[in-house]
Amino acid sequence: MKIEKLTDTQNTTNITCPYCGWEDKNSRECGLSDKDSDIVACPNCDKYFRVRCFVSVLRSYSSKKINQNIKDGTCIYAPDKE
Repeated sequence: MKIEKLTDTQNTTNITCPYCGWEDKNSRECGLSDKDSDIVACPNCDKYFRVRCFVSVLRSYSSKKINQNIKDGTCIYAPDKE
């Protein structure tokens, strides 16, 4: 499996899909704390990605592409499409 390097979705102020660029404007509602990570279902392109939360004075998120073979119930946070 080839691992893709993150370029445009690191240190964003909102959770951002690394596939289509969709941003969750309500990222603070996801329930992640500092250094927590989770799998997110993108409501725009229907792909899954892993997100990790970093909290300092400014909250930022990093997302990376993952294998799309996700079983039902694995994704904890599935935001609404805006």
